[in-house]
Amino acid sequence: MTGAERVRLAFLNAEPLFAPAPTDERPPSVPRPIKESQKSRESQVATLVAGLSQDQRDAFEERAAIMEFDGGYSRALAEYLARRVIVGE
Repeated sequence: MTGAERVRLAFLNAEPLFAPAPTDERPPSVPRPIKESQKSRESQVATLVAGLSQDQRDAFEERAAIMEFDGGYSRALAEYLARRVIVGE
């Protein structure tokens, strides 16, 4: 028996390790309800940017997005660091 045949047999005899993820039966046009943790998160961001001018807010959002997506930071940390950069704390 060749190595390829052994690998094929191993896959044929394998048992599934994970149960399939539950599907969301809701159609895409129906919005999901906002969780409590998301509500508090949104209020924290609103508090962070409450005292900023429109230009500062735009710069804050841009810097936070760059830190999150290009820098690999979590969203919360990226927003915190962006606020510190904008305000100069």
